[in-house]
Amino acid sequence: SATDDAPLGELRLGVSASALTGIMPIVLARLYRRMPKLAVFMEPGTSNHLYHRVINGDLDAAFIVKPQFNLSKGYAWKLVTEEPLVVLAPPDTPGNDAHELMRTQPFIRYDRNVWGGRLADQYLRQHGIAPRERLEVDGLMGIACMVSEGLGVSLVPDWAPDSLDSRRVKRVLLPGRAPLRRMGILWARHMPHSALAEAFVEEAGRALDPQSRRSVGD
Repeated sequence: SATDDAPLGELRLGVSASALTGIMPIVLARLYRRMPKLAVFMEPGTSNHLYHRVINGDLDAAFIVKPQFNLSKGYAWKLVTEEPLVVLAPPDTPGNDAHELMRTQPFIRYDRNVWGGRLADQYLRQHGIAPRERLEVDGLMGIACMVSEGLGVSLVPDWAPDSLDSRRVKRVLLPGRAPLRRMGILWARHMPHSALAEAFVEEAGRALDPQSRRSVGD
């Protein structure tokens, strides 16, 4: 259908805020090369909100954090990428002990109302870390900007490592094996635009494959 004159319709796509700036431009570039006539409506939001939008039939698919419960019948999930938790700190912050930084430096908390923020909160609780909390923010790019201004350190998924390198922040790895935020695509199998959703799923997998990403310079 990408080669004839028939309209493809509109893919209604939900996208978490971090994926909107980190992953989606790469995936959409591939998708439009395959389907240049495709129209896409994108709705940003939290993973929890977008999950319910798909289940209610308002969206065809959503790029979200993996739900921590069984999916309803008729819906599918595809893992696309895994993002380890890291500590973000201003570049001149002394020390590289992630736990010590979170205990001693002002702390910018990733919002506990979003699924990724709950993962970070669980890590803090498991390791007995009571941070000097200064702010609680929903928005990874906003957190990175605040860290770059010296407002504190934060525990977040490493969602956009390439773009973070251009900002005044340093990433400090957690000791041992870091928890992973699993990002992927939820879609309805039997909706009118399920074929478009599945094409999006395929291109997302290809765009974020390590070999494919190296080939396009990502």
